[in-house]
Amino acid sequence: MFFADKVILIEGTAERLILPEMVRRCAKGLLHQYVSVIEVGDAYAVRFRELLAFLNVKTLVITDIDSVCPKHRKACPPGQGHTVTSNMTLKNWLPAKSSITELLATDPADKEQGHVRVAYQIPEKDSGACARSFEDAFIVANAEPLARDFRQLALKAAFVKEVGADPTADDIEAKAYDIAQQLSDHKTDFAFDAMLLEDWAVPRYIAEGLQWLA
Repeated sequence: MFFADKVILIEGTAERLILPEMVRRCAKGLLHQYVSVIEVGDAYAVRFRELLAFLNVKTLVITDIDSVCPKHRKACPPGQGHTVTSNMTLKNWLPAKSSITELLATDPADKEQGHVRVAYQIPEKDSGACARSFEDAFIVANAEPLARDFRQLALKAAFVKEVGADPTADDIEAKAYDIAQQLSDHKTDFAFDAMLLEDWAVPRYIAEGLQWLA
């Protein structure tokens, strides 16, 4: 981080494995810069706040919206009821909001502070459904290629369990959260499966963040 041109903080293994290809697909300018990619675990980017302020280096924080039911604090899709985030980075740093409704309504400029910007799940289409994690965001963004090619994946059983053996893209998009829950213990395998797809798209929130960083 001390010698980098730019920094990217990510949550986990799946994002780290796919990130180089995502950069090639939507932010090629970063390929010619020294970008330090730091895996910080679930929502712990806020712990780097003071260090990043000291370094004063342009930084992108890629994290999950982590929606939970406010009563039971259990994970649930962002669109269910008056959901809130459990993500400490989003609550206490950028953009310093807890309500999922407020987070989704946040202007891109309010996701920045100094040289740091945060990127978390937003709908792939305006007024569309929002994902909770990287895995279901990737599934929503790539429902069509997954419907066509999921049978070649090592984790195809997770798709069959939720949407049957011959799903449409709409079926996969509607059940993205449930499929992602099935894949929660296989994130590394999911990353390798994802890269086997043809013509896959970078989830919108990550594409916007990488383009800002570039």
